[in-house]
Amino acid sequence: MVLDGIAIALASVGEIDRALEVTQTISDRGRRIWTLRNIVTALAKAGKVEEALALIPTFGDRAQQDWDFSNIALDLAEAGDFDRALQVAQTLSERKDRAAAFAKIASELAQQGQKDRAAEVLERAIALLGL
Repeated sequence: MVLDGIAIALASVGEIDRALEVTQTISDRGRRIWTLRNIVTALAKAGKVEEALALIPTFGDRAQQDWDFSNIALDLAEAGDFDRALQVAQTLSERKDRAAAFAKIASELAQQGQKDRAAEVLERAIALLGL
């Protein structure tokens, strides 16, 4: 579909308001959600994490939202913003999803030489699973 491509292209060049306007004209709900998820990704990659996080709750069901929040948490961890990554991961609705996000953040911490903090975060993941 042409509209989703235009919306995503607008988002990738920073025209977020216009991208959202175009997205609202997409009549197919599934396609509209897919486009919004791509806009969230474009925002996060452009360093506009707060805008991306604010957009996520406006579409899809909680499972889809958790998927997007999880991806942003991992992007933040890869960028070295571990405190923010943990804050975002904490918002995930399912304990197992929070545990998985914490484990991935712990892995990134370890890769960046922060082994003690990685162990602490991993313990949080284990505790969420009741182990």
